[in-house]
Amino acid sequence: MVGVESRQTNVAGRISSSEQLSIDELIATLVAQGKRALTMTDADEIVARLVPELRSGDIVTVMSNGGFGGIHEKMLSALKGRTK
Repeated sequence: MVGVESRQTNVAGRISSSEQLSIDELIATLVAQGKRALTMTDADEIVARLVPELRSGDIVTVMSNGGFGGIHEKMLSALKGRTK
């Protein structure tokens, strides 16, 4: 599953519109490749959707240019708190 936070930083004037990431296009491309992909509103929603689906050995990658709503701590806390 690929989750993408739907909020985007205002990049007007810094990156041309043709070079900006289109979340809708990214999701459509992933779905067309048979992958489950969806947008989520924030870190809390990502954690709530992802943690119940994780299994031993899964790898989670979070890429962000900042704290991303404390997702790292929230993810670790949620994983520690679930039953095996």
